[in-house]
Amino acid sequence: IARPTLDVESSSVGETLTKEFLEDVPSDRSYQRIVQFTPGVSGGSNPNVMGGASQENAWLLDGINISDPVTGTFSMNFNYDSVQEVQVLTGLYKAEYGQALGGIINVVTESGSNEFDLRVGVDYENGQLSPRRDAVYEPNGEEIESSEFDALDENLAVSIASGGPIIKDRVWYHGSYSFARSRHTEMGVEAPRLFRGHYLFAKVTAMPHYAHRLTLQGLGNPTTIDNTLQSNRVRPEAEARQAQGNNLFHGKWEWFLGDSAVLNTQYT
Repeated sequence: IARPTLDVESSSVGETLTKEFLEDVPSDRSYQRIVQFTPGVSGGSNPNVMGGASQENAWLLDGINISDPVTGTFSMNFNYDSVQEVQVLTGLYKAEYGQALGGIINVVTESGSNEFDLRVGVDYENGQLSPRRDAVYEPNGEEIESSEFDALDENLAVSIASGGPIIKDRVWYHGSYSFARSRHTEMGVEAPRLFRGHYLFAKVTAMPHYAHRLTLQGLGNPTTIDNTLQSNRVRPEAEARQAQGNNLFHGKWEWFLGDSAVLNTQYT
C-alpha cells in the first residue's frame, strides 16, 4: 500500500493498492474484494466505505465511471491480471468525483512496455475439504437442517495475460483473458448454482510524438448463472438462468502542451 508521509497537495483520504501488494496478499483475485484491505472499508463485493451504503460508491476504470446506474453497485467483472493498481478514496475527495456518498474505487489497468511479458495462472478451491456435519432431525423424523455433505462449494479460475512492444519506444499492447467458474449449493438443494464468466481485455498505447499519447482499450465480460434461486422448494427443471455482461470501448488522446497543461480528449 502506497501512502505519502505528508501530502500537502490534496485533502483526500484513502489508499493506493499497488501491483506488488495485490500479488502478495491472499485474496479471491477480484478488484471488488481487494478494496477491503483499505482501512474503513468492510462488507462483500459491494463494500461499505466509512459507514456508507453499498449502493453509494463510485466505481471507475481508468477514470471511466462504470457504476451501475440502476443499482449503484459495480457493473462488470474484470480480469485481475490486468490490474496495475487500485485507488481507494474513503473521504474528503474532490468535486470531480461527484455523485458518490460512499467511496471512490478507481481501477488502473496495465499498459505494455518495451519488454515482453506472459503470465498464465490457474486457481482452484474446493470447499468439500472443509469439516462437515450430518442432518438434524426432529424426534418424529422431520428434517430440521440438511446435511452439509449435500452442499457444494467449488471455484476455478484460468487466466492468461501478455504485454509488450508493437513498435519499440512507440506502440505497446497489453491483453488478457480469464475464465471463471464456480459451483455452489445451499444445504439440501439439488441443483448447484453454476457461474461461468469470460473476462476479456485489450489495450494499445502509442506515443508517435513526445507530446502526444493515444490509448485504445476494450473489454467484455459475458456471463451466465444457472440455477439462481437455490431453494429446496424449486425442482431443478424449474430453476432459472441469468445472462449478464457488458462491453466497453474507450479511446483517449492526451496532448502535453507544456509542464503545466494537458489537453485530454476521450470517448467511451
